Amino acid sequence: MRIGCAASAADIDVVSKAGFDYIELSARHVLGLDSAAFKALADKLERIGLPCAGFNSYCPPRIKMAGPGFSLPEAEAYAKDVLMAARALGAQHVGVGSPMSRILPEGYPKDLANREIREFFLATANVFAERGIYVLVEPLGPCYCNFINTISEAAGIVADIAHPFLALLPDFYNMERSGEGDKDLTSYQTMICHTHISDDAGSALKRDFLLEERYPLHKTRIQNLASTGYDRSISIEIDMPAELQKAESNLEFLRKICCPQAKVS
Repeated sequence: MRIGCAASAADIDVVSKAGFDYIELSARHVLGLDSAAFKALADKLERIGLPCAGFNSYCPPRIKMAGPGFSLPEAEAYAKDVLMAARALGAQHVGVGSPMSRILPEGYPKDLANREIREFFLATANVFAERGIYVLVEPLGPCYCNFINTISEAAGIVADIAHPFLALLPDFYNMERSGEGDKDLTSYQTMICHTHISDDAGSALKRDFLLEERYPLHKTRIQNLASTGYDRSISIEIDMPAELQKAESNLEFLRKICCPQAKVS
């Protein structure tokens, strides 16, 4: 398995020094850069040899996946903007969590919301498929939003659309908050393209590196995932500033589980 870190662009040096295989960057942040800043970012990643394997933090709240304000033309236009950045940085996948874009008001018709979010993901996948980039449906815990909170709900979207560049992104942090941290993922293995994991520094808005006291739990969960035959990639997704010591310790821990044949210094 390849092991990366989903972190701020400000943490590129720490992610590189720690030895991660790649970084994931925020699509929202990257799209907010002017041309000079974007070029500086791309040049730095190339200079230090750190691939940008993908994006997280896909879209701002104004882009709705479902609910009031849903607009397929706006979603498609936004996807095309992200595609340009993804192509330039060499991203291979785009994870779509973005909780503020899928909070439904009380009483909003569930059938309509389910239809809208499927239209959103089909249109988005069609845009990124032009360059062979995967769009990943990520279920989020109810601490973040009230729509598509479980693996089965996200997998239902992937199965219904059946698009070759639409896949599933399980996040162990979100799974735990949805009461399915130890869920058997065997039946979803062929849908899974990428995975996330993290702990927090006191709240769901402060995701951080893995806590050493929770290493045994994380080890069991990752080994269960690997036992399904999954061997692609896993990223530690953080909101907090990256600390080199934590990054190095986490990477060593994950390599022992995900890459048992490799030497760990």
